[in-house]
Amino acid sequence: MAFAVVAVDVRGLRSAGFHYRIPPRLEERARPGMRVTVPLGPREVTGVIVALDHQCPVTGVRDIKSVLDEEPVYEEGLLGLAREVSRYYAAPLASVLWTMLPAVIRYRGRTVYALAPGRPEVEPRGLSSAGARVLEVLAEHGAMTQPELEQSTGAGRAELARLMALELVQRHTTFSPGARSRRQVFAELAVPDHQALQAAEGEAKRAPRRAELLRRLVEAGGKVPAQGTSRPVLDRLSGQGLVRLVESELPRRPAPGMKDPVVSFVPTAEQAFVLQSIIDLHRRKPGVCLLHGVTGSGKTEVYLRFIGEVLEEGRQAIVLVPEISLTPQTLGRFQERFGDQVAVLHSALSTGERYDEWQRVQGGRARVIVGARSAVFAPARHLGAIIVDEEHEYSYKQEESPRYHAREVAIMRAFQHRATVVLGSATPSLESYTRAASGEYQLLTLSHRVDGAELPPVTVVDMRAEMKAGNRSMFSRELGEALEQVVQKGARAMLFLNRRGFASFVLCRECGLVIQCPQCDVSLTLHRQGRELRCHYCDFKQHTPDTCPVCQSRYIRGFGAGTERVESEVQRSLPNTRVLRMDSDTTARRGAHQRILEEFRSTPGAVLVGTQMIAKGLDIPGVELVGVVTADTGLNFPDFRSAERTFQLLTQVAGRSGRGGPGRVLVQTYHPDHYAIQAAASHDYGGFYRQELAWREQAGFPPFTHLVHLVFSSPDEEAVARAAHRAAAGEPVPGVRVLGPAPAPLSRLHGSYRWQVLLAGRDRDALLELALRVQEAHEGQKVRLAVDPDPVFMM
Repeated sequence: MAFAVVAVDVRGLRSAGFHYRIPPRLEERARPGMRVTVPLGPREVTGVIVALDHQCPVTGVRDIKSVLDEEPVYEEGLLGLAREVSRYYAAPLASVLWTMLPAVIRYRGRTVYALAPGRPEVEPRGLSSAGARVLEVLAEHGAMTQPELEQSTGAGRAELARLMALELVQRHTTFSPGARSRRQVFAELAVPDHQALQAAEGEAKRAPRRAELLRRLVEAGGKVPAQGTSRPVLDRLSGQGLVRLVESELPRRPAPGMKDPVVSFVPTAEQAFVLQSIIDLHRRKPGVCLLHGVTGSGKTEVYLRFIGEVLEEGRQAIVLVPEISLTPQTLGRFQERFGDQVAVLHSALSTGERYDEWQRVQGGRARVIVGARSAVFAPARHLGAIIVDEEHEYSYKQEESPRYHAREVAIMRAFQHRATVVLGSATPSLESYTRAASGEYQLLTLSHRVDGAELPPVTVVDMRAEMKAGNRSMFSRELGEALEQVVQKGARAMLFLNRRGFASFVLCRECGLVIQCPQCDVSLTLHRQGRELRCHYCDFKQHTPDTCPVCQSRYIRGFGAGTERVESEVQRSLPNTRVLRMDSDTTARRGAHQRILEEFRSTPGAVLVGTQMIAKGLDIPGVELVGVVTADTGLNFPDFRSAERTFQLLTQVAGRSGRGGPGRVLVQTYHPDHYAIQAAASHDYGGFYRQELAWREQAGFPPFTHLVHLVFSSPDEEAVARAAHRAAAGEPVPGVRVLGPAPAPLSRLHGSYRWQVLLAGRDRDALLELALRVQEAHEGQKVRLAVDPDPVFMM
């Protein structure tokens, strides 16, 4: 093969690949799946060989400059998956390929920026919105090149230089964490176990320490660290030919997950039926199962037993969870069952841990991969199953290019490997449930909790009546009394509010000023710690003023409530109670999720206050009360999925109560008659599904149509409006509705104005064709265009 097709890593370039000649010196090394450097115009760029070719369709083809890898970093299956994802989500092939690799592998041998080790927990005041965004992006991705950071955050070289001067960010001229792996000396048995035990028996009286080491080696599988064992003992056993000393690389492993008490478990009749149904499908013709199981019905045990079957076949499994906050408990359960075969992949790992875990998966040493969204691309060569837990969760959709949905990619990948996909949820997405109801997926149901208990009773509290009765507190009288009773008896309680901070906004009662972010058209949220006002979109911060900056009035204060204020109110009303808070402010530090959950689980009478982090997946015994401080936070969002999100969140958070004992749920709302709240209160998924589906069909929204969301953004307000109007006024396509243009609900973010156009229709290919036509016509303009097929957020 004289030529290679290379997908080049250039932002905005949509080509599926360019032909390059393979020079004779690289003929033995250039293979599909390997990274290379190639010339593109006047510069040299990085790319991936996606195919080899005997012929070249163009003249004047240039040579590959170098091959960066010794072995392919993409196997053929992942290359094929990248092409499919690229087509399905209208994303450049190179951007999909780079998304598949963790930063530690992707940037090997390149100049990148990363967070400085040991950086202070509190960033200095006056950090620009672009600088704050750089820290956020690097925390998520590990490292990025300067052009990528500029594209994602708007931060130029001067801003990066400032961050380096503040010792918040550092630049690596090379990025090869594998070279920093540690090595350790181990004692290893040099004889069979029975011979070692015979020798230990003979040494027991005259050399008990040698006998002890031999027995320990047998129990440990033949290998233990030499550290802590006396050198004479090791030398004597080595001289006898019983033990040898070896030096091995010590892998950097993530912290272990939360350990639950080990109990023998007999599946319920429902679980046994569901498990056998999945196994039968897997053996007959692998496909997709939707496991609709109420909270506490034992879906995780079904996953574990099915994965055990897959491992018996010599194959691997991927388990996706929607958020890192769920990983400690989920990881602990899988480690308890499958031990060192489990690898974990998510953005909270250190650089070295990500590198080593990825290598364990690629080498086949890890056979069960647990992780968040991007773990769907783990380099598992013998994939037999993919589990998507809480499949309805919106965090499975990536909000930056390539805008893929991990659930859909899991199904694509499973089809390639002839693997089985299990989608699990107590509140399935309307799209998945509709596919299951039509027979496209196999629908399986767990309708009862494993302990035989009923789902907790839910009481809806009308906060309008509380206000009429003179109660101005954030807690209704019923919730306040229930909370006090539960704490006094030593049980646990959880309070849910999907808004962090102390107050939602700061208002001057003299002139009506609401303090807003200078970069985004949103109010700043008051955080009590440090008396800061923060933007939850660009992370702009400023000190809370003592007087109104416009009229100088001293009557300026916070309104609305967030998790900080709930925490403060509980501490004030129950001063001797241990109150824990779990939101993105308290979980920013490494390992914080696990520390908070373990303290809550081990502290009688504790109260956990949190955002949606506490609403799903957690299984904490002894939670007798769940209080929803306000059920209305997301109900009135300008998004057609607002009712579905509200129903899902309420049902999920209610399911944290009554596990292994009594439980109750109190839901406070100003809309007690809304069908989403009523259905959640009665645990009635079917009723909600039917009512919401009828409205969706009437309105022409998914699952009856497909959507493509076009978002135009620019610091120039007039330019972005013109671009959106041009796109909406293009040549019509039969069967495609063009909705808009209109300013986006969040009309200004990070200093850029935002307009949107929505394409809707039953023919997804026609929508993508029109979107790509708009994209091609838009190329070269200064207004940025984001194309999002199958959007989950419309803000």
